[in-house]
Amino acid sequence: MTQEKYIGTAVVNRLKPFGFRILGYDPGQPPGHEKAVGYERVDRLDDILAQSDIVTLHCPATPESRGMLDADGLARLKPGAILVNTARGELLEDLDALEAALRSGHLAAAAIDTLTQEPPGHHPLLSAWRDREDWLAGRLVITPHNAFYSDHAAVEMRTNAARTVKILLDEGRLRNRVTA
Repeated sequence: MTQEKYIGTAVVNRLKPFGFRILGYDPGQPPGHEKAVGYERVDRLDDILAQSDIVTLHCPATPESRGMLDADGLARLKPGAILVNTARGELLEDLDALEAALRSGHLAAAAIDTLTQEPPGHHPLLSAWRDREDWLAGRLVITPHNAFYSDHAAVEMRTNAARTVKILLDEGRLRNRVTA
C-alpha cells in the first residue's frame, strides 16, 4: 500500500465523526476496503467529481493519474466544489485549467500543497495569489509541500527516523526501503 493510500484512509477516519457522506474511488483497493474503513465506494472518478462538495486527492502520480484533473475534469466537478490536492502536483494537468475554474466561479476554492513544478515558475494564477488579488481572496491556499507540518508531526518524524536507525543497528534490516 502506498503512503497516499494510508493518507486517504486517515482522511476518511478523521471525517467520519463529523457525519460526512464520504465517497471514495480507488481501483487499486480490494473489494470490502470501503466497508472496513467506512466510506462509500464509487466505480468511476466522474461519480466523485459530480457528487462531491469537497474533492481531496490522495494518489500517487502514475501514467494513469497524471493530469487526471485537466480542464474537462475540473468542469465535471460539482459547481461550487472545493478541490484539495496534497498528493502530487502532476495530478492537475496545469495551472491554466485551475485558474479558469476559479475565475469562472465553477470551482469555489482550492487548497494545493504541491505543484507540478517546484519551485514554481511564473504563472498568472500564482501571481494573483501572491498579489492577493480580490477575485481570489480566500479561495486559494498554496503551501510548499509542507501542509503536514505541525509540532506533533516534527516529533513523529524524528521518532520514526530514530526507530529506523535502531532497527537497522539491532536487526540489520532497513524498513521503508525504496528500491528502483
